[in-house]
Amino acid sequence: MVKIISKLKIKIMKKKLNILGGLLLLLQITTAQNNNVKVERTIQKVDNAVNKGKAIINVFQPYLLKARELFTQAKQMAKDVKATAKNVKNNTGNNSAAAAANDNNTFGNNSTGNNTNSNDNTGSTTYTDPAPGSYTPPTTAPVPSTTVFAAADNTAQYGVYNNYTPDQYLPVANPASVNADGTGNWGNQNNGLYGNCLDVLTGTVMSMGEAEDKPSSVDLMFFAPADGQNTYVLMTPSFAKNNSTATYMTGHASDGITKWKEITESEVALTKLTISQFDKIQTNIQITGAVKSAVNYTGWYTSVGTKLEGQVFAVKVEQDNRTVYALIAVEKHYGTSGSNGYLKIKVKSQGIDTNNDGMVDPNAYLR
Repeated sequence: MVKIISKLKIKIMKKKLNILGGLLLLLQITTAQNNNVKVERTIQKVDNAVNKGKAIINVFQPYLLKARELFTQAKQMAKDVKATAKNVKNNTGNNSAAAAANDNNTFGNNSTGNNTNSNDNTGSTTYTDPAPGSYTPPTTAPVPSTTVFAAADNTAQYGVYNNYTPDQYLPVANPASVNADGTGNWGNQNNGLYGNCLDVLTGTVMSMGEAEDKPSSVDLMFFAPADGQNTYVLMTPSFAKNNSTATYMTGHASDGITKWKEITESEVALTKLTISQFDKIQTNIQITGAVKSAVNYTGWYTSVGTKLEGQVFAVKVEQDNRTVYALIAVEKHYGTSGSNGYLKIKVKSQGIDTNNDGMVDPNAYLR
């Protein structure tokens, strides 16, 4: 009887040990899995942080960048002109001294009577060639070019582009369309100084004639038909080319676009943003959010009797070979439909960071 009870106790002990071992094994597996999950979560957090760091970069402000470039060039030009003028002054002084020395050396014997009568040429004149290198022909100082910006350093005005260097060249067809405050001038079709075709990716303004050579660079056009109603139209190339109503809306000014071989299929929409809200947008996430939240995208926007001043427009291009998200803020609307009509604008487009250093790469905008 005692033996039977002992065997039962042993069996029960073995079962308990097996169960305990199983629980220990399960606990080890669970712990390992939890550790793996924690590691994966940590890795994911790091990845998210890196991706977030790449995404949160400054938006691209082409006119601000171009203004900084012109400002830097103007300062360098002023330094060069100043240095040239100083060299010319020094050379002029040296030339005068050398000339005086030459006069003394060459004609000093005249006082001894060798040339007693300068009128009848009866005396003899001794002439000695000046020593080589003793005389430097005077140079003419170049005429200083008109300074684009004041000589004062406006670095603080340009914010995120303080470290900008001129070798990051940004192509703007007409530097006159760029203002010192980082705004650009976008003319109507009758303006002879500022073009009416805009590339929102780089901020380049082109005339209709210039745009014929690279029509795929045009995202939006500004028309002000002389209809007596002060009508203002923002139109995309695709609408102008494919819709017969475009010719009537623009007073036939858009007819030439029908011959363009390549066009950008862009869209435009009026946003609810104010100029102040536009100025606060600094990152890609903010700009794409603003563009994508705009509604009623279409190929054209028309305002009858009301200028576009104070309005902010969203432009998006979603094509196989190109994606662009941009905002255009109209700070001032000058003139009407005549040659003095133009918009003073700011442009912000999504920042392109080709080398993943967290900074906008202007060279990526060259096309």
